[in-house]
Amino acid sequence: MIKRYQHTQVGYLNIITIAAAMVLIGILLPITGNNWIAIVVLIILGVVLVIFSTLIVAIWEDELEIRFGPGLI
Repeated sequence: MIKRYQHTQVGYLNIITIAAAMVLIGILLPITGNNWIAIVVLIILGVVLVIFSTLIVAIWEDELEIRFGPGLI
């Protein structure tokens, strides 16, 4: 198969927003005590940041491929 087109778009707004939320939670964690819910939310935000940081669109001869981040979704 021959690839006809590929474009990668970086979600700068997603990266900035999620990183800001992670920093805020990281600052509040020592102040409020080690809350396990905040730690779980921090981990989930980190995973979301990796998965939804980029969008890749590729057009092959007979198919359209759309992937987020490293290609998990």
